[in-house]
Amino acid sequence: MRIVNIVVIILLSFSLGKAQSVKRDTLYYLLDTLAVPAKDRLFKYESENANIKWITINCPCLDHNIKPGFRMNISKQKIVDRKWLQTNQTIGLSSLLNYLKTHASQKLSNSFDLFFVEPNGRKSFKINKVLFLGGEITITDGGGVKVN
Repeated sequence: MRIVNIVVIILLSFSLGKAQSVKRDTLYYLLDTLAVPAKDRLFKYESENANIKWITINCPCLDHNIKPGFRMNISKQKIVDRKWLQTNQTIGLSSLLNYLKTHASQKLSNSFDLFFVEPNGRKSFKINKVLFLGGEITITDGGGVKVN
């Protein structure tokens, strides 16, 4: 009987712990660099290898004039059609920057999931989950990565 009570208590505490977990927001930002002239682009891409891309927003808009930086693994990208984009809301650049400023002191990826959506031809889009790293990304001469 005592074992049954202990098992019931453990199961109840486990289920209460799950019930208290907070649902994370999912944000999609449409990153259409082809629609913007090269001289006006704010996003800078760098590659570590064929699968890992580093992205910096060329805007010193975080505290201490830091430029936001992200990491993206394109081997895990998802391809969706135009209909998907019409049924899922994307945020604008000003909203993205506001989220980054609001959550820059904590790890952004702990607050919500952020995805960059990029055109993939005329009828489809690539969706990549990105991790906010904080400051600007620099690829060093030795092939390493430095977050400023």
